[in-house]
Amino acid sequence: MATLHRPTSLFPIRHITKTTRRLLAIVLLVLGGCCKSEPPPPPDLRVIGLEVTQAIQDTHNSVPLVAGKRTFVRVYVTREIIDHYNPPYLTAMLEGFRNGLSLGAPLSPANVGQRIYVYGEWDRRNLNDAFYFELPANWIQEGQITLKATIDPSHDFPENDYSNNIVNSGVLTFQPGKALRLHFVKYSYLRDGAQIAPSQFDIDEIVSQLRRMYPIPWLNYQQYVVLSNCGGGTNQISPPPCNSTYADAAHPLKIPSQEDVETLLLGLRQTYESNNPDALYFGLYALPVNVVDFQRGAAWWYDRVAVGWTHAGTVILDDRLENPGRIGTHEIGHLLGRAHVLCTGTEALPDATYPYPGGQIGGLYTQFMGFDSGDAGLDPSFTLRIIPPDWVDLMSYCDKAWISDYTYTKIYNYIQTAIGVTMLRPASHARSVLQNIAYDFVSAGEKGDYLSVYGTIDVSQQVASVSFLSRQTNVTKIPIRKPGAYHILLLNAQDKRLADYAFTPLDDSNGDTRVVIGQIVPFVPGTARVAIYSDVARREIASVRVSPKSPVVSALEFNMDARLPASARVLLNWSANDPDGDMLTYTLLYSFDDGQSWRVLATGITGSTFAVDTGQLEGTKRGYFRLIANDGVNTGFADSVPFSVAGKPPIARISNPAKVIPMSMARR
Repeated sequence: MATLHRPTSLFPIRHITKTTRRLLAIVLLVLGGCCKSEPPPPPDLRVIGLEVTQAIQDTHNSVPLVAGKRTFVRVYVTREIIDHYNPPYLTAMLEGFRNGLSLGAPLSPANVGQRIYVYGEWDRRNLNDAFYFELPANWIQEGQITLKATIDPSHDFPENDYSNNIVNSGVLTFQPGKALRLHFVKYSYLRDGAQIAPSQFDIDEIVSQLRRMYPIPWLNYQQYVVLSNCGGGTNQISPPPCNSTYADAAHPLKIPSQEDVETLLLGLRQTYESNNPDALYFGLYALPVNVVDFQRGAAWWYDRVAVGWTHAGTVILDDRLENPGRIGTHEIGHLLGRAHVLCTGTEALPDATYPYPGGQIGGLYTQFMGFDSGDAGLDPSFTLRIIPPDWVDLMSYCDKAWISDYTYTKIYNYIQTAIGVTMLRPASHARSVLQNIAYDFVSAGEKGDYLSVYGTIDVSQQVASVSFLSRQTNVTKIPIRKPGAYHILLLNAQDKRLADYAFTPLDDSNGDTRVVIGQIVPFVPGTARVAIYSDVARREIASVRVSPKSPVVSALEFNMDARLPASARVLLNWSANDPDGDMLTYTLLYSFDDGQSWRVLATGITGSTFAVDTGQLEGTKRGYFRLIANDGVNTGFADSVPFSVAGKPPIARISNPAKVIPMSMARR
């Protein structure tokens, strides 16, 4: 790879004032007039080096390049410190070769006017102190290329020696890349009769930052809304699931906490979501503008589920820690195996091997700088910019964050080796539901009689809240259960224990006193009550009654024929009843592959109708809706008739105006 030959100092004389420069010029003129009779030689342009960057790079091009990711080349040039008042305004060109063959017409710079003023010094922090080029798509395919940059190719600036106006990159290798698969879940809830949900802009901002920072060629993502009534179960002895995160009177109830969203998303993912089992899930919830959640997000690495928050109705377009894009890239980084980086000193479980002090992306004596390709589609002000080395790594808790070479390389390696690998292992021994058992297993697509139990435990108050409880004949994934000080008890009508499942809650390590219940256990027929028991408190800390009979759903219909258009509002309606007279809530699923896999469209539905936007559905020749009714524990379901959904055309979005201009066109 090409080495950037630097001056004695990285930023040699940028600090010299204009007055000092003038005095220096006068001194040089006087000395030249007194001591020499012949005119001085013309200034000599020299190429200092060539840097190839996608998000973070040093002067030696040591950071791996990912095939298919937007790639920029910066070409540095300098000249002797003479005549600063009339710096030459020059252009350059960049040529590419693969296996010795040209990749096409030379490129002209993407700088404004395709030219820059060439002074005797340069500063990597300044975008226009170097020529920069964006490489075309056919140049950044997997494999090896070489680049050749030529400064002042038309020799507009007189020199005695033009040989040092050219620099070759050496061999550049674009390594294979994998697309990151993500499901964005916009958590929507009712508060004082108003629906509160994240905006589309919030999701767009997260997607934009992932594309700009992460070592991925593209992002394959879906998004959908999950509804929650924040009402809680009527049979619980503990508080309802949507409590305020805060205890003071300034923050009213019915504001979801981070753990509320986590448990719902984990429960839905592991119970129903059989589509793309290795995809990453990110749940985003909105808080009122007058509420700040000190927990900015959380991630469950093994389950590939993360959550974060935003403010309802606001747009944050800066580099603060509260930016939804920053929260999303940070928490998704955890899902890709990254620990925290120390910056504030309050980051939990930091990575002890992070190489730079203070969490900086480049450190004091390194040459790493970030390169942000911008996103004019989000906001016209989001243009190309250089990220200085004193910014911090995105896995820290500080503002002004970017991705370091360390995190960039680690995430790339994780995606290549772990994403797409099914993280499952079979049960190691037989299971019994009539005695205390301590099995530890993960499985997928299990058929049987199961109980999904998700909620939270306040370990300081020793109270629990069960927010997702569902008896199922088929589940997507059974999480690992580690025996501990808490128990899921199944009891009959006489309060005799039918099963005792000891477990250890999940801790999101955010300093809160609440931990997460996330278990799927075998159900025992005859269970009349499900209780959470604490060895610490030596008592039950939550309890839910189980009705004898399951609800019945029938006549799931929609108001169109079986050929649904690519974009339309389809109204679903159904009828359901519960033999025990329990209140029912509903979860709506969608399958685009003839019932082989399912994904959640909405949950927490009440009533008997729901509108679906087919624009959010994958195109299919044979799809189904499935409606699941829940009476608090027991479930019943019905499927719609099969239908087709028209395919969708690609959606174009301009993230940044391309300035890849062949030199032949630039000269016209």
